Amino acid sequence: MTVGTNPARILQKNSRRSSFTLIAPTGNAGVIYFAYDKPNVDVVGANRGVPLAAGAQATETQPEVFEGEVYAIATVATDLLIVVETMRSE
Repeated sequence: MTVGTNPARILQKNSRRSSFTLIAPTGNAGVIYFAYDKPNVDVVGANRGVPLAAGAQATETQPEVFEGEVYAIATVATDLLIVVETMRSE
């Protein structure tokens, strides 16, 4: 998915989430910032998210994986983010 320079929700709230991984492809020119339950995530200031440089990834797994919404913003409008989410069976 293209993240862009405006905040975007990349994961919806999911009580069955067992893990998620965010991958910034090596071809990205900028940095992606992500944040938990923060729709106004930014690349600077008080709302600055967690940085994810090109070629990096962030993963959360059990026993404590965040189940709320995840938002992201990029420093370059064309930067991509690969989002992988797994869920527990009911």
